[in-house]
Amino acid sequence: MYGSGKTKKHIGVTNELILENLVRADKLEVPIFIGVPVVPDANFAGEEDFKKLANFLSRLNNVVHVDFLPYHTLGEAKSRRLGKPFIRFKEPDENFIKRFRGILEDVGLKTSVSELP
Repeated sequence: MYGSGKTKKHIGVTNELILENLVRADKLEVPIFIGVPVVPDANFAGEEDFKKLANFLSRLNNVVHVDFLPYHTLGEAKSRRLGKPFIRFKEPDENFIKRFRGILEDVGLKTSVSELP
């Protein structure tokens, strides 16, 4: 499954439960709207990861929309105040997001990108 090893490395668990729940939701035949965090080198290292996700989502019948949630560092100050470690990742640039959107749109998925306020 896409990104499982990367997800486990950075947050301590795999994304298998999330993917299993998407399959369960799809069987309920209800509209599914998905938010996908985009963190280069953490959950998406390159085009192959995008293609794996596109392949998985394209097999579901009820995905209506995929919204990309680009990584940002706005939570860094809050992490410091709470005494929590903050791992800084590279923020995705416009071309990274554009490539990602194109791959998902090529398999018929509608996409958008959440913008910061």
